[in-house]
Amino acid sequence: MCASSHSQVSLQSTSLTSIETSLINDCNDIGLLLHSFPQNRVRNLPATYKYLLYSNHFKPSSSFKFPGRYSDGCNRACQHKYLEENPWFVYSKSEDGIFCLPCVLFATKDNLGQFVCKTFHLWSKKSIKFSAHNSKQCHSIALSRMDALTSSMAHPESSIEVI
Repeated sequence: MCASSHSQVSLQSTSLTSIETSLINDCNDIGLLLHSFPQNRVRNLPATYKYLLYSNHFKPSSSFKFPGRYSDGCNRACQHKYLEENPWFVYSKSEDGIFCLPCVLFATKDNLGQFVCKTFHLWSKKSIKFSAHNSKQCHSIALSRMDALTSSMAHPESSIEVI
C-alpha cells in the first residue's frame, strides 16, 4: 500500500468525501497524492478525477532545477529529457522522483512497485529501469486506458455510456 499507515481513507467506500475531492482538486503532485490515498484507492477513482490528475499534474518548467542525489560515486538528478522522451512519466517534487501516471491510475494488482507505488529516482539505472518498465504488458494496457480516457473526455459526444 502506498499511503502512509495513518491515512483515513475508507477502502470500501467508492464515493469521495469532500476532503478527498478537495485533495484531488488541489494536488498536482502525484507523490503527495499517493501519501494521502492508498494506490488501490487512486486506481478506483472516477474517470473525471483521473482525467483531472492527468491534465493538471506538476510539469517542471524548462528552468526548473532538479535536486541532485549522490549515487554510484556521482551527483545525479532527474533531467527534463527523461520526461520529454517518456511523456507518461511525471515528476513528483515531494518525492524527487518519477511515477508512471497511466500505471498509477490504471494499474492492476499484480504490477505494483517502482513507477507505480514507489517513486523512481535511481538515475544511474534509468536506462535499464525505463526500458524494463516501458516494455511491460501492464504498462501498454495502462497507456491504452489512458488514451481511451483522454479521448472520451476530449470528445464526450463519441463516448458510449455504460449502464
